[in-house]
Amino acid sequence: MYNYKMELSSFSKMIIPAIVFIVLIISFGTICYSALNEEKHWAGIDFSKKDENKKLSRWYEYVYFASTTVSTAGYGDIYPTSIHSKGLTLLVQILILIGITSLFK
Repeated sequence: MYNYKMELSSFSKMIIPAIVFIVLIISFGTICYSALNEEKHWAGIDFSKKDENKKLSRWYEYVYFASTTVSTAGYGDIYPTSIHSKGLTLLVQILILIGITSLFK
């Protein structure tokens, strides 16, 4: 007889840490990317308006960029242009690789 509880248990032991890791790395990336909130660091984000609605929409763009970086989709509509933002993106990608490979040991 096949034991479905054992399979679900081993699956949940792997998938829950993976989801937590992905949420943490997207949050880390979003916070760090928002710290580089200047036009010289990013291409594809509109910095011309300084009102509160535009500042909120930038947060969505940072979450979007962090999510596409984590998923390795990388659409290219938003990309880093300064050495600081490129270095931060490289750090996030290295953390993703380390985290994912450690989950599959």
